[in-house]
This record gives sequence, structure tokens and C-alpha cells, in this order.
Amino acid sequence: MMRAANTNESTIFFIFASILLISLIYLLCSIRTNKKGELTQHPRPPINANEAQQLEKWRKLLSVSENDKLYKVCDIYATYDMRCTSQEVAVIGELRKSIYFSPFCILADSFFKKTDGKYSQIDIIAVNKRGIFVIECKDYQGWIFGNGKNSRWTESLPGNRYAQSKKFYFYNPIFQNNSHIKAIKNVLPKELLSRVNFHSLIIFSNSTILKDINMVPNGTYVATQARIHQVLTDICKNDECLTAKEVSQIVTILHRRRITPTDEIRNDQIDMIKDLIGVDRVYN
Repeated sequence: MMRAANTNESTIFFIFASILLISLIYLLCSIRTNKKGELTQHPRPPINANEAQQLEKWRKLLSVSENDKLYKVCDIYATYDMRCTSQEVAVIGELRKSIYFSPFCILADSFFKKTDGKYSQIDIIAVNKRGIFVIECKDYQGWIFGNGKNSRWTESLPGNRYAQSKKFYFYNPIFQNNSHIKAIKNVLPKELLSRVNFHSLIIFSNSTILKDINMVPNGTYVATQARIHQVLTDICKNDECLTAKEVSQIVTILHRRRITPTDEIRNDQIDMIKDLIGVDRVYN
């Protein structure tokens, strides 16, 4: 019994030593010395020809050089770190899977300066020959109640035997998206504005039930993420209002006119939405 125990210990030690040796060899192979004798990591494997071609198109569109850093979300590039929620990433993925949009015609987490000096943050913008699609994503749960003419909408979480029901209020996303559309109009030339159609999409997560939504204005669509393809299909049945050249012009303008948001700008945007609700000014 004693000899068997020693044999097992020797086997375990041999396996552990082998793993350690292999790891050390891999580490040594992953670095090299340059001409000055300094240690440097191996370069990343080169990207394939298609990826290189796509990246070159993005650099040209964004008017940046090879030395400028780009940030990526779902094959969508920008010159700054796009802070997209998981729902926004999922919606971008749905747009990418559709037949209606080129990746170059989709912008995520865009900031534009408004005429009053403040900023408008837009979750997703997509452009095709049917117009400009302005998408506001809402990652809520439970039941949603809202009237297109009321400034406050309600998120209701039904209760159960373990927890009471809860209600939360948020600013009317139709109003919110209208302000986004206005910010986009401010950066486009009049000759394009006279031709383009705007489509306002309010997309809730699949964890919500649109219990009672009414008075939705023409040109605005409220849906859960699961229905986004149906919304796009219905809109794209309409006649084209833009040429391919005009789509390219609009996309170029939007990419180059959006600003790089600082943390201060992002925080101001959050505070502005809270101020529109005004709950902190109510004393019960």
C-alpha cells in the first residue's frame, strides 16, 4: 500500500512538472528580442484581406489615419469608445442581420451638439434609401404603460407572494427621440432635409410587455426587440426617398459631425433626463 501511494505521488508530481515546463516554453516562445536587445511581444497575426479592406473603408469614412485608434461594436467603428448596453448591441446585431442596412450606414452611441449648447445622445442611427432610422432602446422589464402625448410613462413590475408590485416612471421616449431627430436635422444641409424621411423607433427589451401604449404619432413605432424585423419590413415597403449618393452623403456628415463625448458630457446627459422627469421636485 505504501509503495502504491508513493507511485501515485510521483505520477502527480511528474504531470505537474510537465505542465509547468510547457507553460514556461510557451511564455518564452511568445516573446522575442528586438535589435536593441529589448523584449517585445510577437505581433498580432495579420488580418485577412477582407477585414483590411473593410477597415480601410472605415478609416476613409471617419477621416482618420492608420495611426489613429478605432473602437468596434458589432462591426461598427468609431473614433471613441462606444458605451452600448447589451440591449443596444443586440439591436445593432439585428440590424446587421437584416437586408436593409450596410454596416457603414449604422452609427452607435452618437452625440451631437444642440443649438442651446447642450448635447443629444442617440442610441442608434441607421440610414438607407427609405430615410433615417433613429432608434431609442429601453432595457426595462414588466408592463409598460404610455400615452404619446404624456411626458411620463410607467414601468410596472407585478407583485407575487414574495414581493409587492412596483412602479417606476420614465420620460416619454417618443418625446426623447423627437429631440434626437431635431439634433440630427441641425447638422444636415437643407437640400437633404427636404428629401429625407425620419423614422422614430422605440425598442423595448423582450422582458417587457407593452400593456397599454396609445396616441403614437405617425412616423413613430413602438415595439419589443422581437418585432424589430417586422417594423423594418413595414417601413421599407414605402417608396425610396433618397439616392445611394444621398445616403452616402448623410452617413458621412453624421459620422464627421458627431462629437467625442467626455465623462462630463455623458453625466450631463443623464442629469438632463432626470431633470425632465422632475421626481426630485415632488414632496409628498
